Amino acid sequence: MAVAAADLPTFEDSGLSVQEIPGRGRGIVSSRAYKEDETLFAEAPLMSCQFSWNREYKYLACEYCLRSLETAEQMASRLSQQPNIVLPMAAECCDSRPDSYVACSECGVLYCSPDCQRLADERFHRGVCEGRMDPQRRQLFCEMKETWRNMHFPPETTNIEVLARCFSAPPDLPYAHRLFEELESLVHGTVSEDESLQHKLLQPQFAPQIESIHECLQLLYGEGERNCKWLTKENFRALLALLGRNQQGIGSSAFSRYTRNMEKATIPKESKMNIGDTIDAVYEAMEEVSGPFLDVEGVGIYHYQSRLNHSCVPNVEVAFTAGNHVLVIMALQDINPGEEVCISYLGDCMRQRSRHTRQKHLRENYLFTCSCPLCLSQEDQEDVTSDEEDEDEDEEEEGGAEGMEE
Repeated sequence: MAVAAADLPTFEDSGLSVQEIPGRGRGIVSSRAYKEDETLFAEAPLMSCQFSWNREYKYLACEYCLRSLETAEQMASRLSQQPNIVLPMAAECCDSRPDSYVACSECGVLYCSPDCQRLADERFHRGVCEGRMDPQRRQLFCEMKETWRNMHFPPETTNIEVLARCFSAPPDLPYAHRLFEELESLVHGTVSEDESLQHKLLQPQFAPQIESIHECLQLLYGEGERNCKWLTKENFRALLALLGRNQQGIGSSAFSRYTRNMEKATIPKESKMNIGDTIDAVYEAMEEVSGPFLDVEGVGIYHYQSRLNHSCVPNVEVAFTAGNHVLVIMALQDINPGEEVCISYLGDCMRQRSRHTRQKHLRENYLFTCSCPLCLSQEDQEDVTSDEEDEDEDEEEEGGAEGMEE
């Protein structure tokens, strides 16, 4: 895996350990105390990818680390549809550096640095680079992406291209061995003991699209013992459930990085307040045009993050303070030694819904029935979902997409 930022703690140095939790499977437990807002650990993904529609709508991102590549002014202008927005102190506080970007000479995708291009080439890009494909292979690859887009509209939660990248990892790389060992481990948890629980990506209405995508992947990547094993019908369905259940949403934004740097800038208080008003007005303009879709968004598969169990009252959260796909786990409250560390798989709005609605969402997307303290305390609630919740449910981001850049 790519190394996380040097000033962030790793899991190995965190005082955390993966343990079997009675009735909950594997989980992460702390052996030391943490204070609210303290960082527990940082982690880079085993594999990540930008969402398909997010890319189609021109959210420019590094093909490897998902860093937002627009300048803050470019991003604000595009999202607000107000050309040539000028931001205060943009030169000092916008850390986008277009002069450091490099492009693939074959397909033109961009990277924020030569290091990211090198890692992508080593790990997956040669197998997904459309510029290196013959016409027939390129047609299959584009057909797979189009079929996926037509069954998975925004708000997006994952991307089939993550699997294409996994299948493209050269088998002789130690990295590839670690990647597929992790997939093997995670896949075992995607089959529920309750046969009535089936991930929504595998529901009957998507059967024709899933069959088409499976055929495309077999033709594109079906050579070699490793890929042949994983591209059987049964294993492919398990991988799809894994994508839905074990993914983590990723968010990055050049404009968010600019605002964070502005907050840290040493300038007179009155000037900072005036600039803050300007930034608020730009945010309002962007939200009016683009709604909640203000970030580069994607998905990643992480080793340690995937071991974190869910609670409707979590004690940690995911953040992307590095401005790329490196996630950070931060304490929402004081954590005591011996306490399990839990994130929420639900978005902020969904956590405010009824117990029945939360449980329904978790069963459909994560294949389990929640028994967290909040759900247990609400067992006597009527098992109904309000009409308003039914109308809004499709608009709620899945929990894996939580943790946008702060």
